[in-house]
Amino acid sequence: MLELLSSPVSWAIIVSGIVFTVYGSTLGLAIGYKIYAGHMIDILAKEGYVKYRTLENGEIELIKLNEE
Repeated sequence: MLELLSSPVSWAIIVSGIVFTVYGSTLGLAIGYKIYAGHMIDILAKEGYVKYRTLENGEIELIKLNEE
């Protein structure tokens, strides 16, 4: 077991695994929040939980509670 950890190739594999795991997790979270936040707003609007209006380009604009 110790011989395996003393090999430079083994360390390269371990370090690259750690680096790419952290990179993938960070990237996935950043993109996931953007995608699912927009998806959640669409669901809330369509189910009637928030007021909204549909713009000419098809996007949804949320309306503040104190305006109509």
